[in-house]
Amino acid sequence: MRPGYPFLHPFTILFYFMGYALLSIVLLHPIYLITGILGIILINYSIDRTRFLRGFLPFYLLTGVTIALVNPLFTHRGRHILFYFLNQPITAESVMYGITMMLSLLNILICSAAYNQEMTSGKFLFLFSRAFQKTGLLLMLSIRFVPLFKRRMEEIRTVQMTRDINPLEGRLRKRIKDATVLIQILITWSLEEALQTADSMKARGYGMDNRRGSYMPYRMRSQDFLTLGLLLVSGGVCIGGWLHGYGTLAIYPSLEWHPFTHTQWIIYCSFILFMVTPLLIKGKEAQKWKFWN
Repeated sequence: MRPGYPFLHPFTILFYFMGYALLSIVLLHPIYLITGILGIILINYSIDRTRFLRGFLPFYLLTGVTIALVNPLFTHRGRHILFYFLNQPITAESVMYGITMMLSLLNILICSAAYNQEMTSGKFLFLFSRAFQKTGLLLMLSIRFVPLFKRRMEEIRTVQMTRDINPLEGRLRKRIKDATVLIQILITWSLEEALQTADSMKARGYGMDNRRGSYMPYRMRSQDFLTLGLLLVSGGVCIGGWLHGYGTLAIYPSLEWHPFTHTQWIIYCSFILFMVTPLLIKGKEAQKWKFWN
């Protein structure tokens, strides 16, 4: 059985990742967010054993830790003062809020790593090309720019090292000059390919026929309806609980940490169910694959 979730419809995959990102934004509780990080790492592991994620993880961690450290330095709200730094109070509330924002951001970033692998350009165009042909193409190209630029920059740097052009070595002036050369090559390469892509798609008549078909004939199947049903129920419970004040940690003006009530446990279990639904469906498909083979 191939890694990832090729047996799911693109709409099902999009619904899961968009719903997961939404829950990571609204359920601002450290326990929920830490559980979410573990869950989305499992999703990445089920796709490619986290090979893609490991390439971006240092940047993700650096970004998250920066937010966690900067927030207490600029926000001094809260009643519980831990210590003073440069005559400014560092409060427990500002520290906890920074940690919560870090966890929420890490959830979204790690989720985007899995999304970029599962939601390929073909699936994205399948969903949006009929209704929004030009907009869908533009969004698809924009989403793929970050991993594409990273891969191309590594290729350019490897080749240019044979000419002693390496922005990671030498004095500061040389490193800036070498980095400028690499960026110039990257931009030129990308613009040239963009023009070639535009000419190629124009020659093939893209956007001229609203009834265009798709190379991949995706169809909604039983596992898609089962997945969507589980996602709607579990996600709906989480959103309903959030609307009634559950699933979040009261930080300002005073940090209040309350034990989970029965309602909190129901929402927390629903959140876990939402996260692992693709893994459950994949396990079901794996058992079916073994049975028929």
